[in-house]
Amino acid sequence: MALLPGQTNLSGIRTTVRQRTDKVNSQFVTDVELNGFINSSIQELYDLLIGAYGEDYFSQIPPYLITTDGVNDKYNLPDGSSAYTLPLPAGGAVPVSTITNATQSGTLVTITTDTVAHLLNAGQLVTIAGVGTAGYNGTFPITAVPSATTFTYNTTSGLATDTSGGTAKVTATPFYKLIGVDHQIVGVPGAPNGIYVRVQRFKMAERNQYAFPIWTNHWYGNIVLKYHLQNTNPAQLWIIPLPPGGRTIRVLYAPRFVPLVNDVDVFDGINGWEEYVVADVMIKVLNKEESDVSVPAAIKRDLLERIKDIADTRDIGSPSTVVDVYRSDFPGFGFDHGAGGSEYY
Repeated sequence: MALLPGQTNLSGIRTTVRQRTDKVNSQFVTDVELNGFINSSIQELYDLLIGAYGEDYFSQIPPYLITTDGVNDKYNLPDGSSAYTLPLPAGGAVPVSTITNATQSGTLVTITTDTVAHLLNAGQLVTIAGVGTAGYNGTFPITAVPSATTFTYNTTSGLATDTSGGTAKVTATPFYKLIGVDHQIVGVPGAPNGIYVRVQRFKMAERNQYAFPIWTNHWYGNIVLKYHLQNTNPAQLWIIPLPPGGRTIRVLYAPRFVPLVNDVDVFDGINGWEEYVVADVMIKVLNKEESDVSVPAAIKRDLLERIKDIADTRDIGSPSTVVDVYRSDFPGFGFDHGAGGSEYY
């Protein structure tokens, strides 16, 4: 698969590190060790960007949807398993596709589905189940979508062609950091042209503020909801008051970093930021042989300052401003706190 500008892959990073540490023909540090170093360093860079600028660089698209059941007030957030799926970009559920053929060349798997378009996109996670050759089954990042009925991913090599069937469905990437929560009032679930209002966070001290029905706020029949993020495993969204069944809650979040496994797995360095990863891995390699790390350490410090200076200005036309986080999206209200403490404007 051809790399786009700014992209590299696991093999490319490993080769660069070996060249710069003079380890091209040495197995003092094995490829397996280097892969571990690389993923650890990417996670460090990922956390730097997520912590400061997550909404600009890493956001699950389309967002994850929760459909309330009228019984529970806590809902699990995606953990990368097949239990969590995503809507179509235009709203509505992504269909589960029937697999008609599975082939492999090297580590690259090509899946062919039936005549119905699979509606999957490169970069999404897909869960394959029910293929007779077990090596095809699992959850994988999609590397490319050559046509409406084919897509590719990488897995262990040596799999025979299989036409026994099976299914493919999109899977939500595992949750890491919350960006925002919306309550959909009107429209097809998850549709961009739906009407949404922002759900505000409640503090633990406010958990019982809706204990009495008279304190429950409504806007044209829609309950004003609040949420609290529970850092359980998996993470949960606690919603108060208990929402009626059939409500759509849109969750915008930054996913966890998915480690690079195969040599062709892609890492997007945005604009050369993979050099931070290379420098950090060089430090790990040189530390192992007890060599001087001052040069890569200096490079890493300089790159860190560059990333901090540049990363927060991706939208240079409209730089960040102060936002009133207490302002509600409900129209027609101009006071701070309604009954029960909900904010209307």
